[in-house]
Amino acid sequence: YPVSATSDPMNVEGLLQLPYKLPNFRLTSRVVKLPIPVGAWRSVGNTQNAFYAESFIDELAVMAKVDPMDFRIQHLSHDIRWSALAKKLKEVSDWTTPLATGRGRGVAFIESFRSLVGEVVQVNVVAGKLKVERIFCVIDCGTVVNPNVVQAQVTSGVIFGLSAALNGKTTFDAGAAVQGNFDQQPVLLLKDTPAIAVHMMPSDEAPGGVGEPSTPPVFAALTNAIFNATGRRYRSLPLSDHGLT
Repeated sequence: YPVSATSDPMNVEGLLQLPYKLPNFRLTSRVVKLPIPVGAWRSVGNTQNAFYAESFIDELAVMAKVDPMDFRIQHLSHDIRWSALAKKLKEVSDWTTPLATGRGRGVAFIESFRSLVGEVVQVNVVAGKLKVERIFCVIDCGTVVNPNVVQAQVTSGVIFGLSAALNGKTTFDAGAAVQGNFDQQPVLLLKDTPAIAVHMMPSDEAPGGVGEPSTPPVFAALTNAIFNATGRRYRSLPLSDHGLT
């Protein structure tokens, strides 16, 4: 990832390896000068790019009048690993089970650090307030060396992403960050964390990453679930800016 004044490949990380078979696809990138220096966060470019891409894929599914999970499965049929993972996620998340009014499910997929990840988020929106009820994550990280480490890291990545999606925000005053520590940039506490189920796909492939790949899918899966529950799209984060949390 050589970074220069005119090129930063991390800007398109996650978009270059979109898993879907698409007949028309174009990707361009431009470096923008900012007054504040920026750096990497958990999962680097994959995180924001998964939000953009998987939100857009969801909108395409709605326009095509196809179930969002089935739409993705149709466009993953060319890839054995992705197809198996998507079908597994549909199964373990009880995707076809009807939900009561005010509840919704959303899904998102991404490959990062040689690992494939799919997540389903289930939400309940009551009187304009959001409650994240359950999250299902299926990961194909190649050969699993230590299942306990995979479980811990994937769960941690989900919590990190969900914390950012709900409340994560950095503001600046006179060029300095206002939020300097976790008292002003909170991570979800246990009492606010939904049930998280992690499933590992069997594989003989070389081991991939597990510390970061579960963070990127959370963002779009969450907002797609809110759309499923309410019919409203949220295209900017955190959701606290929209009065949902």
